[in-house]
Amino acid sequence: MLISEDYKLRKPDAELYTAMLGLMELPGEACVFVDDTARNLPPAEALGVTTILAKDPADTIARMEATLGLRLTQGV
Repeated sequence: MLISEDYKLRKPDAELYTAMLGLMELPGEACVFVDDTARNLPPAEALGVTTILAKDPADTIARMEATLGLRLTQGV
């Protein structure tokens, strides 16, 4: 868990994304970041993270399923 306040950072500060990748011990290419604010996505993308702009719940879920290759819902 990363609490941005503990790092004195806020999205879209790239240092926050770097800190999260470090905590998870994962490269950006192994991660997906979903956010409802477009300006928060480019710093994650720059680190190799796949990003999804969440505008509509059904669309967001469909894009996550396509990205992950997993079924996340059952007829929702």
